[in-house]
Amino acid sequence: MVEFAIILPILMLLLVFAIDFGRIFFGWVGVHNVARIGSNYAAMWVDQTDWNNPADPHRVEYLQQIASDSAAINCALPADADQLPEFPNGTNIGDEAVVRLECDFEMLTPLLAPLFGGTTVPLGATATFPIRAGIFTGPGGAPPGGGGPTCRVIPDMEDMLVADARAAWTAALFTGAFYPAGSAQDAEEVTDQYPNPFALPGACVDPAASVTVASVPLPPPPCPATEARVPAMVGLTVGNARSTWFAAGFNTGTFTPASGQNGQQVQSQAVTPSTPAGSCAPKTATAVMTTGAPPVPNCTVPNFIGSASIGAQSTWTAAHFTTTVSFRAHNSLPYIINEQTQVGLTSIPCNSAIQLGPG
Repeated sequence: MVEFAIILPILMLLLVFAIDFGRIFFGWVGVHNVARIGSNYAAMWVDQTDWNNPADPHRVEYLQQIASDSAAINCALPADADQLPEFPNGTNIGDEAVVRLECDFEMLTPLLAPLFGGTTVPLGATATFPIRAGIFTGPGGAPPGGGGPTCRVIPDMEDMLVADARAAWTAALFTGAFYPAGSAQDAEEVTDQYPNPFALPGACVDPAASVTVASVPLPPPPCPATEARVPAMVGLTVGNARSTWFAAGFNTGTFTPASGQNGQQVQSQAVTPSTPAGSCAPKTATAVMTTGAPPVPNCTVPNFIGSASIGAQSTWTAAHFTTTVSFRAHNSLPYIINEQTQVGLTSIPCNSAIQLGPG
């Protein structure tokens, strides 16, 4: 008991030393974390914050975050103005946002006071993050007279509606044109974008650059379970139109003509109740086709240039054309063909005419 009584004060002193040193280390780590969080925030919002304005919402949020994070470490920070970030190299993308914090940490006991000159321990931390959001200046910097940035960041507009893409281009502060300029395609979806001069999204280019977007119509919403979408059948043969109608989901027996005339061509379609092609109609709706002569099949024009006229008709017939070849007047036949009125290897109706000549 005597030995324990002698050793106990020493053990208590060591325990207090360990506790206070642990709390100081915890405070040092905490201050560093607060500085890192503040620097990261400043790097994200520097271009949208007036750091000299006490009422600026981003400055207010920044200081609230610093105060909240430092409250748990029992460390008294300096005035708000001394907590604000610094930008030693500027505020362009890639420059540094630096936060320096110093605070006084309160110890539990005065036992360590001789080591630190008092019961408070000064702690400091510095954190640096690269600025990675906002508008940055080009290689030439700002124009004379403070005209602002010399380039703008191209937004990624793919998968937006054309109307939203136009708004994003304007919000990026470009003065160049956006095509399409009108509103006819506003409800379509952007599939690609072509800035002029060309650059990828995220690149910083001249504010006067223009952009053209390619777009496609959005797919129509699905029809209700009791309806089907009316297909466009004009120009098809009756047989193909009938198959298309039933494949769309309409009930059997709702297509006229029900049989025959399969080889004729559909000239017009009438759906009851009246529904245009592309819209939804009840699956019980009926479709009536008006028909005309069967469509004339197409054949591929042979290339006669350089061949003898004597075999031209057989070549024409072998290509399934139904007409007779005519030859331009010449002193004598046969001759080598140098001209033809139909372009070789093109597809035209099989009842077309052709004239061949020596050139």
